[in-house]
Amino acid sequence: VALLLESNEADAKQVTTLMTANGWQVQRMSDLNALLAAKAKGGDLILLGIGQSDEEQRAALTVLKTHKQLAHDAPLVGLIESDINPLTREFLIAAGLDNLLTKPVAAKALSRSLPHQPTAQAPTIRIEPAPAKRTAQAVS
Repeated sequence: VALLLESNEADAKQVTTLMTANGWQVQRMSDLNALLAAKAKGGDLILLGIGQSDEEQRAALTVLKTHKQLAHDAPLVGLIESDINPLTREFLIAAGLDNLLTKPVAAKALSRSLPHQPTAQAPTIRIEPAPAKRTAQAVS
């Protein structure tokens, strides 16, 4: 299960569609408190929308601090605006984000950043035995 906190409706829908196509179940969080509560219960991946505002960047830091305190091992991926300050990018990675993806998120970039396909959603692969080869019989 991926937990998604993204205030922009269009970005949230786009990321949810891409995640679902990659076999993930996505739970969209309404606010920071909902994300922190859901995170405490688990989650395989956390996707955190981070905008230009100081408020959104402070919220990201709150999530990072809580993430460390809970010793949570789920990867934490920041979804950032394309024009975010390069220093802010470096700071977010140094603070503990596992990856940053620029919005709108490209399908390839998202696929590369996913740690694994969730085990609960993993497809079952059935391997059929190959049909026995028929050998030519000698005709007399």
